[in-house]
Amino acid sequence: MAFGPQEGIATIGRFQNWVVRVLDSENRPVYPARIGLNGGMPGHGHGLPTQPQVTTYLGSGRCLVEGMKLYMAGDWLFVLALETPSTKDRVTFEVMVDYRV
Repeated sequence: MAFGPQEGIATIGRFQNWVVRVLDSENRPVYPARIGLNGGMPGHGHGLPTQPQVTTYLGSGRCLVEGMKLYMAGDWLFVLALETPSTKDRVTFEVMVDYRV
């Protein structure tokens, strides 16, 4: 599973679209799948400031996530829950977001 900003770099203070890509153990796209997203900044004790939603299947196992907004630099944790008719899985992504210099 891969997860990141559609534009390639996480930004602070504005809404972005992100993309999640789900492949099986043989690198085949996993679709259909229900994907849930949660997260936050554990070091600060708070969750996401918005409620991002997986909205659109883009093909090749990729799904669009709309409504991501990170409001500060630091260590973010994202948890994606995946459910298909035959399996349930959970993946955690640790992402360090810094200001662009």
